[in-house]
Amino acid sequence: MKKEELLTKLNRSIEIEEQAVPIYLRHLNTALDWSGLREKEVDKIKDHLKILSEDAKQHKKLFDDIKKRISSGGKDVY
Repeated sequence: MKKEELLTKLNRSIEIEEQAVPIYLRHLNTALDWSGLREKEVDKIKDHLKILSEDAKQHKKLFDDIKKRISSGGKDVY
């Protein structure tokens, strides 16, 4: 894979982490509010969704770091 193709894929991954993940998490939280589940169950699931949100932030940071290393490197095939 050429450098530009890899950077394009990384940019798309970053975009998903920044935009799509928060939207999906909001929709899931709303669905939970209307789910009819007990409050304790909903709270537990929302706690897990918070963890997923934090993981997404870490993924974005990792993708940014990888992107910087690839962009500054001389290698063109991965």
